[in-house]
Amino acid sequence: MTLNDVDKFIGQQAAVWPLVAQNYNALKNIEIRRFDFDGFTIVAQHNPARITSSGANVDSKAIAERPCFLCSKNRPKEQIAIDWSGYEILVNPFPIFGRHLTIAKKEHVPQQLSQHACCEYVADMFRLACELNGMAVFYNGARCGASAPDHLHFQAGDASKWPVFNDFKPTMQLKQYARTEVSVCSTIGRKVIRIITDQSQAAQAEVREVLDSHNINDSMVNIVARQAGDGLVEFYVIPRRAFRPWQYSAAADEQLLISPASVEVGGIFIVPQKKHFEKLQAADIEDILKQVCF
Repeated sequence: MTLNDVDKFIGQQAAVWPLVAQNYNALKNIEIRRFDFDGFTIVAQHNPARITSSGANVDSKAIAERPCFLCSKNRPKEQIAIDWSGYEILVNPFPIFGRHLTIAKKEHVPQQLSQHACCEYVADMFRLACELNGMAVFYNGARCGASAPDHLHFQAGDASKWPVFNDFKPTMQLKQYARTEVSVCSTIGRKVIRIITDQSQAAQAEVREVLDSHNINDSMVNIVARQAGDGLVEFYVIPRRAFRPWQYSAAADEQLLISPASVEVGGIFIVPQKKHFEKLQAADIEDILKQVCF
């Protein structure tokens, strides 16, 4: 899909689904605050529609008691699906980006996967990044921002909007071989490992090594991939050590309803509540990242 194809798809959905028309139109007037750190930028976005995701109860009891909204039988009748290699591409009705897709596995399988399947989903991300030129494909681990941890899915949003792509400055090169390079950047309390490669197998192996070296599984990681040109794909892997910061469930005067996922650790803090958006400070951002990331 080209960006033009994505725009047509969103327009097609907006024409028949009032929720999509309303929420994509609302993005035109979204409030933004920019925080500049030493060599890195965080953009805060006041997005009330994202309360559905940011405020989601994802404990096992709540998940078991609600129908899965990514399964085709439970989706709104207006929602159109495009078939893609065992997945269905959907317009996300609660957008962060002007182009925002969800790519859901056809089968109802959990977001937390085995080691073998981890390699499989990285391969799927590699192909999606190649085919969705101009989009960043991202994966939220089951305990790192996935509002549907019971159903395997990716998302995709405008690649031009992610601060991490422009701000990543390697502090150390970890390895280089063939057309594969692995490097790390640590800023504002958050480690990002970048893998650049033209080989899906190399991406799979390097992502697995990141998980193993941090003693985590794929429920505790955020991954963003984009096409880099010349047959190369960039993976930005952010290992996680916590789901949500203490501020998420703090008393009212200290609460910040921010649930970090790929978008947040990639530089865009989604804040659904106006009062939290207005009181957010640079120190809060740095503290939150230090809590949830390595």
